[in-house]
Amino acid sequence: MKFINKYFLLILLAIGACNPLEDELKVAEEQNSVPVSDVVYTLTEDDYDTADDFCSCAGFGNFSSDEDVRSAIPVVLADVFPALGDGSSAAVTYDFFNGSSPDIRGDQQSFTVTDQEYTDLGFGFGNFSDLAADVPVYADFKVGEGSDGDYLDITHEYFNNGSTSTVTTRVVWVVSNSAWMWAEPLPDDSYADFFGESPPDFSFEDEGEDNIPFWLKATKIFAVAGDQALIQWNWDNGPGTSQSVALFIFDGTDWGEYGDVAQTTAETLNFGHNGTVWEPDNTIKYSLTGDDYTAISAAYASSNPNGSNSMATFGNYDIGLWSSTEIFESITSRLETLFGPIPAGQKYLVSYAVWKPGNDTFTMNVIYDGSAWSTLTE
Repeated sequence: MKFINKYFLLILLAIGACNPLEDELKVAEEQNSVPVSDVVYTLTEDDYDTADDFCSCAGFGNFSSDEDVRSAIPVVLADVFPALGDGSSAAVTYDFFNGSSPDIRGDQQSFTVTDQEYTDLGFGFGNFSDLAADVPVYADFKVGEGSDGDYLDITHEYFNNGSTSTVTTRVVWVVSNSAWMWAEPLPDDSYADFFGESPPDFSFEDEGEDNIPFWLKATKIFAVAGDQALIQWNWDNGPGTSQSVALFIFDGTDWGEYGDVAQTTAETLNFGHNGTVWEPDNTIKYSLTGDDYTAISAAYASSNPNGSNSMATFGNYDIGLWSSTEIFESITSRLETLFGPIPAGQKYLVSYAVWKPGNDTFTMNVIYDGSAWSTLTE
């Protein structure tokens, strides 16, 4: 069998040359074979049109669900590479819409944390001390998953600077993260001191979106690339004052609003030709939720009490309290509970929150062979 070099094939496709390719296909036909190649390909506008004709899921020039990606891109590959056959592979890059920018225009609910709820969640002192970490844990416990625009106002005891007071904290459902996040209020004095605004609000909603990145850079001086901040600010709507929120992300140099820098991202997925059709890599991406951390914490209450208590309180793995073996075993065991029975050969790419110290997100790539789990290189 005569194979087409993958780089040669890509060059031909890029410049529109046809005669050499026709020669290759003619040879393959004469030998009663099909060419095999490993291609690297980025979807074009025409490809999104092809996909949308199939699934009505790519009309905006992107995909918004993994299911659509896995079902539509094989149709595109069959259209773009009709000659390639069994054993061919394609690393396909496409645009993925990660969800709307967060807002507070959905359902609003109010809760007051009870003494029993502090106990149930493992907050032995009957208060929260880390708004960014603790209050989202309560939101997961109380209502579970939210929807775009949903927000909760949670009244609770807050231990800060050596004293405890009763405060109300807002959390917002952020679609891109599939998580509740603390809405950090812009400090009242920052409007005058930093932005030169008075009273404590902006004249227009857009002023917050445009100017808050400068405040974040000046105040969050220890931020690292990938850090996120959900900021709430006030603005003058004429008859009164309104509030808005936006998610800001640090790229290592500057802060940018989610809608500008990360709402649509380029993703790559591998596909293979099985002799009949193109099919996607079967990796399932999963991020641990509040319910998962609660379940794992309970499962390790006896074997790792310190790690269990920490996870119940903060909703993450303190890597100083959890060994790599415990993390691996706890996550794979949780996958069996969530997705079982799991077929042999199924792969998972799991994201999980850690404290190292400092909040971070790690990933674990694992495969199940029908009887045991093992790790894969990403």
